[in-house]
Amino acid sequence: MHILGRVAGGFAYAPTTTTVSAGSAHAIAGSDGWFVHPRPRCTADLEEGDRVTPDEIRAVMEDPVAQRLLNSANPARLAYVARDGTPRVVPVGFQWNGTAIVIGTVPGSAKVSALEANPAVALTIDTSPPVWPPNVLLVRGTAAVSLIDGVFPEYVAGAKKLTPAEKLTEWEAGVHALYDQMGRIDITPTWVKIHDFETRIPQAVEDLARAKFGDG
Repeated sequence: MHILGRVAGGFAYAPTTTTVSAGSAHAIAGSDGWFVHPRPRCTADLEEGDRVTPDEIRAVMEDPVAQRLLNSANPARLAYVARDGTPRVVPVGFQWNGTAIVIGTVPGSAKVSALEANPAVALTIDTSPPVWPPNVLLVRGTAAVSLIDGVFPEYVAGAKKLTPAEKLTEWEAGVHALYDQMGRIDITPTWVKIHDFETRIPQAVEDLARAKFGDG
């Protein structure tokens, strides 16, 4: 069971204990409501416009919430700009190899030509109901496209997370029969953010709550 607590970081869902953290604040329940105390900034608190170092990105991607999402059966939603300048978002299987998010596709697909023209991308990996509260990993990065002979291992590894075990052998045989070559997309993160809606919530919600309720 979770409760909804008012904190400087906004309304945060947390287990039914007397303590919850959100954004840059730590809140303790008292008879008059939530009392808020600041806590040190950590890498999971990266916000819009922050300069992000490779070490900070690595720390966020190694966070337990990020690791659960990266290894889950949830697809990523990849956003990019099409050749005509309009936005696109597509669900994709993926594999995180420790330095890049790797996606496989048809060499002649629209996203290959679009990413060759404009490699800036964003993606989200998030949970679906009945999981509650939701968990979200937000990534911005730069895509590099290459042409690979045959089917590369990261594509198969990413698909295994999404494919029922009893269908995997048939699926893999079909893929190897279909692809003589594949387009490989390596997305190197340049900015990352976790929202777990227990200890980390959107900055806009935190700002709104601070403006409306103050710090305690």
